[in-house]
Amino acid sequence: LWPALRSESSLHLVGRPLAVFFDLGTVYLTYRLARVLFPSPSSRRGPRGDAVLAAAFVGLAVLHVQIARFYTVDPLLTFFVMLTVNLGADVAQEGGWRRQVALGIALGLTLATKVSAAPLILVVLVALDVQRRTQQAGKSAVILPAIRVLALAVLVFFLAQPYALIDWRTFVEHTTREAQIARGTLATPYTLQYAGTVPFLYSIWQTALWGLGLPLGLVAWAGLAALLIRWLRRAPRAESLLLAWVGPYFVVTGLLHTRYLRYMLPLIPILCILGIRLLMSLKQRRLRIAGIWGLAGVTLIYSLAFVSIYAKPHSWIKASEAIYREVPAGSILAAEHWDMGLPLPLEVDGRSRRQSEYDMRFLALYDEPDDAAKWELLAADLASSDYLIIASRRLYGSIPRVPDRYPVSTRYYELLLSGELGFELEHEFIRGPAWLNLRLPPLPDPAPALLHPDESFVVYDH
Repeated sequence: LWPALRSESSLHLVGRPLAVFFDLGTVYLTYRLARVLFPSPSSRRGPRGDAVLAAAFVGLAVLHVQIARFYTVDPLLTFFVMLTVNLGADVAQEGGWRRQVALGIALGLTLATKVSAAPLILVVLVALDVQRRTQQAGKSAVILPAIRVLALAVLVFFLAQPYALIDWRTFVEHTTREAQIARGTLATPYTLQYAGTVPFLYSIWQTALWGLGLPLGLVAWAGLAALLIRWLRRAPRAESLLLAWVGPYFVVTGLLHTRYLRYMLPLIPILCILGIRLLMSLKQRRLRIAGIWGLAGVTLIYSLAFVSIYAKPHSWIKASEAIYREVPAGSILAAEHWDMGLPLPLEVDGRSRRQSEYDMRFLALYDEPDDAAKWELLAADLASSDYLIIASRRLYGSIPRVPDRYPVSTRYYELLLSGELGFELEHEFIRGPAWLNLRLPPLPDPAPALLHPDESFVVYDH
């Protein structure tokens, strides 16, 4: 039906619609979970305002809006996490073997999507324990069902992720390698940005400021704090079930060296539910209504401002068009390795244009050791180049964070961006509101460190 999809380079045409589809499912599951865990004292019929608001804030959450446009695993993971927590809530309330089967299948699909969702096993155990306490049954009412649910989850895991069984050695090697990168025991250039960041606080602040936007971000984390306090006092069923997932996952993720903002995506639906619960608990009706409307208005404005970046062509496309039009073929272009090599292959003014028209030099700025010998090679490439292309803040935003490790490259960026290396700024291409494109050091007049967005939040689409 669509021959272009046979090409591996076109997989994003499948992956992106899937991301949108699953993220829409997450919006619904947020609404459903809010209704199931926090039932109305009067009637559960008809739409519930608090549940609708929680789902709406997930739909407006900028991190969800952004990740739903990317071909990444996180929207699928978040959907299956929310499905598992929903079914866990069902098991805790109603029980029944059908619910338990559905819970085992959902857990298996979640783990097959990403093994970092392993803390969800605690949701199964807590749900079965709540059910046992409600029915005043013995401990066997937890042990035997738990074995059945987990065994089914293992079976579904291998069916949905068959390479974990067919080629288990490679699966374990790759999973171990990614875990080492996440913990920081295996150094990679694209995780240098997290040097010097504070565990937990970095993820909390980045999620609050950029992922959700203030003030929704602050209200959401305050809702989690209020949940923890209530649980410590009374340990009610809803709080126990939510903390069984949020607690272990946040502790593990917050301690990682690699703190991609998208790692917080599976927590955002629950954070939105808890934030709305906190607002709804305000005793003064006027304050409660003003808080909800104010929160909705600010969140909507931030979401629309962020979406506006997609109304214009990508900066890399605009830059590539300018290169093809203004830089003569055969010119020597220097670009940075570990970043997008511009210009991109495009059709410009009715002609098919390719990077091969130019003599490209790729500057290995991440290479080690960062010494005089490395600088001599870089200097030779720079001296012979007509133009230097910096495609994103990836290198100049991370290398200066570790000057002891990269003294030469750090000094290079300081001199380059101050105009002392003989290069003059010819063009700068950005898109979207200026406050979503904050300047980082060593650029002149950088924004305060507290406002620096996570690299993964801006590099790919800003």
